[in-house]
Amino acid sequence: MCGRTGGYVEGSALTPPLTRTSRLRNLPDRCRSKAWARLTVTCWFALAVGAAANGALAVRAVAQDTIQNTLLDRVRWDVDKSGFGSAMIEGSETASGMPYSELIRIPAGRWIAPHWHTKGMHVVVLSGALLIGTGDRIDSANAQVLPVGSISFVPPRKHHYEGGRGETIILLYGIGPLTTQYVHRPDSLSAGKLH
Repeated sequence: MCGRTGGYVEGSALTPPLTRTSRLRNLPDRCRSKAWARLTVTCWFALAVGAAANGALAVRAVAQDTIQNTLLDRVRWDVDKSGFGSAMIEGSETASGMPYSELIRIPAGRWIAPHWHTKGMHVVVLSGALLIGTGDRIDSANAQVLPVGSISFVPPRKHHYEGGRGETIILLYGIGPLTTQYVHRPDSLSAGKLH
């Protein structure tokens, strides 16, 4: 009887995929060509579906293949009442498994209160000088000075704070989702003046 081998219906969802070709070898000659024909049609269908999916991916890749240039003097900043600014350049820090890059502008002499992040992130100093320290309290005397061009990595859950010597712009980048938790009150973003 063609189409039946070992209790499985050839080509059905009940057929174990790893044993399909081995079972074809055990079929009588008159049935083997029909089974191979069904298997070939199934494979071509899978290839067509895959090609359609790749076409959709290719269209999306073309859209992402465009170079995005951002000039610092043309950035549209979201500025809070304390004068701190942020601008998302790419992606979103809340998107799971996706890259993000964000600019942060720290006003001269101001500090970002001690906080930590759920994931590690990279920091690049683009202008000014970044002051960065670790701990639960701002200690300007022990903060490390990172001049323009410096690159830093902040590990996940590391309590730290940042300040600006002169107006300072930093680029943050990493893989989301990233959340920020302040060690003290969340409204203490601009915790104080530089000493």
